[in-house]
Amino acid sequence: HDQFKYDAWRVVMNMAVDYSWFSQDATLKAQVEKYHAFFADKLGTNNVANALFNVDGSNASGGGSTALTATLAAGAQASGAANRKTYVDNLWNVAQQSGQYRYYQECVYLLGLLTTAGKYNKAF
Repeated sequence: HDQFKYDAWRVVMNMAVDYSWFSQDATLKAQVEKYHAFFADKLGTNNVANALFNVDGSNASGGGSTALTATLAAGAQASGAANRKTYVDNLWNVAQQSGQYRYYQECVYLLGLLTTAGKYNKAF
């Protein structure tokens, strides 16, 4: 895609899971920290302010997303960023998604919750 949207939201969580389960790879950690740096000024109250962007970071739209909030929180497993706790706090406090795409949003949210809580692991 030429946009950062639905499928791209899961990437940060996938990198964090790979980092914590298998590799402790510094490249994965650096990539997750880039996500955390990019979204640092895009956080709303307990959620991201917008979840859709062009790949260059412009043209923010779409409003909040429980899915993106959850995957950013899961990224805290690999991140050393000073703001990683903010992402985890947002996960615990985000209001549940409603309306169109709720099923997708909430399924990814559930995976983010399990990952962040340490309940989604190799034995799962």
